[in-house]
Parts: sequence; structure tokens; C-alpha cells
Amino acid sequence: FRLPLATRAGQRSGTREWIKKTVEDGYPLTVKTGSFVTKILWDASGDRPRAVGVDVAPKSNIYGANLAPDAAPLERLQYYASGEVIIAAGAFNSPQILQLSGVGDPAELSGLGIDVRVPRSGVGRNLQDRYEGSVVSQFSSDVALVQPCHLGEESGDPCLDQWREGRGVYQTSGFLASVLRRSLPGVDQPDLQIFAVPGDARGYYPNYAADSLALKNRFTWLLLKAHTRNRDGTVRLKSKSPFERPAIAFNYFDERDPLNDPDLLAMVEGVKFIRRVEAKAQELLEKDRLEEIWPGLLAQTDREIAEWIRKEAWGHHACCSDRIGAENDGDAVLDPRFRVIGADRLRVVDASVFPEIPGTFIALPTYMMSEKAADVILEDNP
Repeated sequence: FRLPLATRAGQRSGTREWIKKTVEDGYPLTVKTGSFVTKILWDASGDRPRAVGVDVAPKSNIYGANLAPDAAPLERLQYYASGEVIIAAGAFNSPQILQLSGVGDPAELSGLGIDVRVPRSGVGRNLQDRYEGSVVSQFSSDVALVQPCHLGEESGDPCLDQWREGRGVYQTSGFLASVLRRSLPGVDQPDLQIFAVPGDARGYYPNYAADSLALKNRFTWLLLKAHTRNRDGTVRLKSKSPFERPAIAFNYFDERDPLNDPDLLAMVEGVKFIRRVEAKAQELLEKDRLEEIWPGLLAQTDREIAEWIRKEAWGHHACCSDRIGAENDGDAVLDPRFRVIGADRLRVVDASVFPEIPGTFIALPTYMMSEKAADVILEDNP
């Protein structure tokens, strides 16, 4: 089948566009850029800590994840909430903000000199992700669909000119086809999504998109492992500074017996399936020749394929680091209404709330979860 994409009239349409439209339509929403949240402000006068606002450093480009961060300002601003404080900083930064604010594992927070407000050892644990890999082949001639394209160039790209006219390959998702299948007999639901793209796709790095079409005769099958089982990832503070990025460890695959990890073995089956498809494609091609170049001869046996995947796999669907659960679940961070367990007037609404990584691509489940959170917040604040 074809992969859907969040677009409108051939242009990307996502959360950013929805927020802009909300402001333009006159709703009471203020978006402040250059406002780096350092921690939650508390009212500790009652039996339970109550979130009342956030502390902000008013400057851009000061986070340690920036390749060349600016010095953080000494000035601080405090924004106070008339209702609730809702954190939506993602799978890495939501747990970071909570821990900086005293919500987390008491031993770890105390060791960094952070006052413990809400003891929840599950904050920053249960981090999960997909595994992705790719099989790249090359034809003896260029792929006609992208042959005229110069991806990344502002001028002199016929495909970009077509896009401006509302037509052409840039109007599409870029995926030619997608296969959803079970990796092995007995798997209860499809756990591999395999999709075809024209170009050379080997992961995400600076200028990866332009590199992908540098040679027009390349063709890639991307392999995504859904419903992954690894729950060992963590997001941990390195210090009490809000500007230092946390230690993020996905702990990919099973370190105790990596080559027998079920997710890894499923991806091995995915590579073998792709090779069967390409062997059949070669039979059908009359003049062109199709040759696998990545991993190619580097990985032929099952063990070689597994070792190659373990080395080269990547992911970009991080989630589950502030998971929802029952209040008596010591590893849960949020109750079923997105409220931080043990605190008042504080919620988290982003991809960190999932107990388990959902579906294949995570965007649609995150949209659905956000709409559910909006309903719950309105119910609790009539």
C-alpha cells in the first residue's frame, strides 16, 4: 500500500501549522520563542506539591544539545499559571524537566543536590524506540522518477519548480510502496514495515537528504521493526544544570545475548524478505540490472546480517519515558488522566506518556493521545 503523509495541497501540515492557525484565528494562545524552561515552580504549602508555573531563561540557542550553544543568561523570568502546568517537551526533555524540578528517583536527585518534591523512580525510565535499517541497491540506469531532481537546491531544480506549480514527485511522500508483514510465523501482529524509496537512504545525519539523490540510480528498501520489546532505555540527568543535555541511553537490543534478540532476529528476516523481492524483480527486468550494494557482500549469512544490523540500525521514534500507569505502580509517572502521580496541577502530554511504543509510525498515535488529553483536561476543568 501507499504510505500516508500529513500534507495539505502538497505542503507539510502538522502541529506547527495548527498552532499558527490557532493564533491567527484569534484564540487566546501566546507562543513565546526564546524562552527556555529550566524547571517547574511549586507551592509547597499544602500536603502535596502544587505546580504553579515555570522558571524560564529568556534566550535562544542555550541548550547543550546545540552544536555551538550560547552562554545562558543570568536573568530568569517566572510565568505563573492560573490553571494547570502542562509539560510537552518530548521523550527526552519532559523527564529532564521533571527531574530538574524534583520529580524522580530520590537517590539520583539527592546525589545531584536537587530537592525531592515527588518521589517517582519511573521518570526517565522505560525509554523505547523503533529499529530501522536499509538495503540499498543500484540499477544500471537512472531511476526516471528522480532523474531530473536536484534535492536541496533552491534554484535550478525542475522538481522544485513542479512542486511550486502543485505537481510532481515532491508532492508525494517519496515512498513508492509499503509492505506490512509478520517477521516470523506465530507473531501475533505484523511487526515489519518495509517501504521503497528512490535514492540511497542509510540513516539520518547532516545533509542526508541531498546525499540520498546524489546518484540517481540508487534504490532503497527501508526496514522498520514495529512493536519492539526493549524497555531498557533511560534518560538521566548528568548535573543539576538545565542547560546540560541529559544522558540518553537506548540500550539497543539485548546486551546480554544480542544476536538472539527477538527484535534483531525479526529484522534479519526482513532483510531476507527484501532480497527475495529483489531476486524476483531481477527476473522481471528486461534490460536493467539490479545489484545490492548495502550491505551487499558484507552480510550474507544470518549471523553476518544480525551483526550488520546491530552496528548500523537507527531509530527516531523515542517515547515512553514518563509512562502512564496505576498509582500503585512504582514505575508509573502519570495516572490515566495524564497527571503526575503525587503532584497537583501538573500534567505531561507528549510521546513520553505511552507505556509501550504504539503501532509502526508514532505520529498518528501521538495526535490521538493529544486529543484524548484535551478531552480529559476540559472534563477536569469545566
